[in-house]
Amino acid sequence: MTKRLVLWIVLMSLVFTAGCDQLKLFAPQDATVVLSDSEAATLAALAAETQKPSDGILRLPTPTTFDPQLVKPSSTPKPGSITITSIMETGPGRAVVNWDAIGEFPSGFKVVWTDVQGKPTFPENTSVYASGPNARSALINGKSGTIYYVRVCRYLNGICDIYSELGIFAFLDTSSPTPDKASAATATMLAFIQTKTAIPGGITGGTTGTSLVITSMSGGATGKAYMAWTAEGSFPLGYKIVYSKTNTKPTYGTDPYFYVRDSAARYAYVDGDPGSKYYYRICRYITSGCDTYSPVYTHTFTGTAFTPTPDPAVITITGITDTTTGLARVDWTATGSFPTGFKIVYSKTNPLPTLADTNVYVSDGSLRTGTVTGDPSGAYYFRVCKYYNGKCVVYSPAVSFTFAADPAVISITGITDTTLGSATINWDATGTFPNGFKILYSTTQPVPTFENASKITVSDGSLRTASVTGIPNTLYYYRVCKYTGSGCSVYSAVSEFTYADAPVDAGFVLALSSVTLTQADFSWTLAVDNPGGYKAMWSFSNPPPWPGSSSEFISSPTARTYVNTSLTSGGTYYVRLCKWNGSYCTAYSNTVEVVVP
Repeated sequence: MTKRLVLWIVLMSLVFTAGCDQLKLFAPQDATVVLSDSEAATLAALAAETQKPSDGILRLPTPTTFDPQLVKPSSTPKPGSITITSIMETGPGRAVVNWDAIGEFPSGFKVVWTDVQGKPTFPENTSVYASGPNARSALINGKSGTIYYVRVCRYLNGICDIYSELGIFAFLDTSSPTPDKASAATATMLAFIQTKTAIPGGITGGTTGTSLVITSMSGGATGKAYMAWTAEGSFPLGYKIVYSKTNTKPTYGTDPYFYVRDSAARYAYVDGDPGSKYYYRICRYITSGCDTYSPVYTHTFTGTAFTPTPDPAVITITGITDTTTGLARVDWTATGSFPTGFKIVYSKTNPLPTLADTNVYVSDGSLRTGTVTGDPSGAYYFRVCKYYNGKCVVYSPAVSFTFAADPAVISITGITDTTLGSATINWDATGTFPNGFKILYSTTQPVPTFENASKITVSDGSLRTASVTGIPNTLYYYRVCKYTGSGCSVYSAVSEFTYADAPVDAGFVLALSSVTLTQADFSWTLAVDNPGGYKAMWSFSNPPPWPGSSSEFISSPTARTYVNTSLTSGGTYYVRLCKWNGSYCTAYSNTVEVVVP
């Protein structure tokens, strides 16, 4: 009883300390709110938690899963970060959110919040606008005795592109009602649900022991069930409550879990679906995972299983029409309510495209048309969906559509050497080229494409010539294509071109000094050292080609001798050297015939 009384006094002290300077601005509240068991325990746990961080914010660990539906890319991404520093209640149902921000915020911020566990986003959840790049606080409102999940985001071009970490805040009851259960004063820390997360190096199985035992569970009609356990031993990092609807032996690192940080805790409220059966184990958490588990405990949440009411909205695509090269208009009919608009989703490969595929957002729920982009002559599958709370909740039937072919024509007119390893490529082109051209080339792909070849960008669509480079004496395959901004829509025919070989330097004279069964010795004269060293090459062909011959690199610019131990007895070889620039030969010596005894 003494412990409960002390904890209750601490709770009330936190409430009045957080709000005493502001409460005098507001009239006293006459109404008394009576909390349920789980709500009272939750609020007491939140108050206990605020004794640990100085800023009064509870933070969830960063989830490792990625939800592409919540990503809202900016057309001009800029680096930046936002950190919530405090959330302080200023009066009944009012709180000030403070934050720090690093980066550029020309259009200010949005503070978004929700009472549904998860990460709030804009525009799906309640928000308030803090205009101006220097804003660092904003006022939010809510209901007394309710837990809220809060984030601050950078507002730019009508969307949010950068979010802070999650802050969790509860408006405490300023009328200080007495909880109807003594358990509220000794409630355990609130257990937060975590997504399924693999733990590198962690124990994936664990051993069932007797130091942890789940003794009872009850309730669940409201979505929270009470769990109690006994524990013997040391638990400095607290507990993980692992659970599953299907795995009869849930394990940390494989199944989802709740985290209870308080080592002294002996019960917690956990989330679940009314009417659903779960398998639970509680384990001792250590830095590398869980090392000791309780026996499995089975509990069916009371209440009736939730049956979602189908959304009555109906969407039908009525037509897709080309508007210009690579652009099309999608039209549809829709009945129902569309408070956050539509998404046009489409794919070349997925016959039932989803948000994971290419999508275009139409935020105005009154519109029935949208513009999409695609590759000319490209065939796509399209659907329009009702976009709500970050998801597609109703889809139209899929419709196939092929974008019109691009009428542009491109033809390469010639490729000519300019200097060693360089050439000029020329082409003719008719049509419009707002994004310019791509010159595609390869030494291995006889038909180079945007996907398989190296590329040179010609951004000026009025140009018809460009410089290209390659390795001397090497065959290349070239094409010029119309660039759409993301790929090529029209290609020229393939042109083959072999760069001119390096010349023979008359002052670069190679001589055979001696030859035996095991080696051949060479020396050469050269007036000026070559900074990149030399490449020795030999072959049965005269002269030995490069590329295409066996070779050995001589790194010293001052070298004038060379020993070859790779020639085979009884063979006749042709050997020469070249000046090496790090990529190719710039000049050759004479060729020497070597007959190995």
